[in-house]
Amino acid sequence: MKIVKKHNDEVVTVLTQKLQACNDFLTATLNLKKAFEDDEAQAVTDLIKRREELIGLIDHLDHWIDRYRQADAFDANTATTGEMVKIAEELHERLRQIDSTNRECEVIAAGRYEALRKEMAIINRNEEALQGYAAHRQRIPKFLSIQT
Repeated sequence: MKIVKKHNDEVVTVLTQKLQACNDFLTATLNLKKAFEDDEAQAVTDLIKRREELIGLIDHLDHWIDRYRQADAFDANTATTGEMVKIAEELHERLRQIDSTNRECEVIAAGRYEALRKEMAIINRNEEALQGYAAHRQRIPKFLSIQT
């Protein structure tokens, strides 16, 4: 029984670490949304990298928890079970917040993409028109003969 309690304590520690990583991920996602809104390209790049690092950490913690689940190393009758449930509920709420904010980021990014795509199309049309105009200007001018 003592070994199972130790495993439960370790799981609580890992769940707490996962909650902190998710809190950091939410903060990075909120900052990413602001960077998108403020059109700060470098901040967007840095925050996407930070989120990738946090995803790696969260995946690592999830694998660790899954190992204990598969080993059936939990005791549902210990005091730490309530703590695990509380952390799991907080994680669920944090993930909901992350998902919502991430969707907002996607909408902003899609809008920026569409605006840039339209700008590029306009630039392309203007460039084609300029090239067409320049090509006409390079021809030898023709003069009308007004002799009759």
